[in-house]
Amino acid sequence: MATGQLDVGSINATGVITCTTPATGSLGGLDIMGTTGNCRIRFMTTPTTSLCVVNATTNNATFNGNVTAFSDERLKENIEPIDDPLQKVLSIRGVTFTRNDFSDKTKKHVGVIAQEIEKV
Repeated sequence: MATGQLDVGSINATGVITCTTPATGSLGGLDIMGTTGNCRIRFMTTPTTSLCVVNATTNNATFNGNVTAFSDERLKENIEPIDDPLQKVLSIRGVTFTRNDFSDKTKKHVGVIAQEIEKV
């Protein structure tokens, strides 16, 4: 096996695929689980420490450590100040809403509408 590749270490009875690092044979790297009612991809730094878990069943992602987002200064150039920024922020409408993509369609959430933010 060439450097930088993963071997599939095991596939257990519940469908969890655990990969090993070929150079060391250590567990870690990637764990993929796809069972009824639960589907996830987990990137691990050790067998017990997850760097990132993406759960396709709940549509949640959990990260241990920093996440570099598009608002990070290191990703921007030609930065210029906004005229009257306070007035723009004050024009943002806060709302409560229910989600049509969640199983519980009655649970109230709080936030803003992304399309309205784009207009500001």
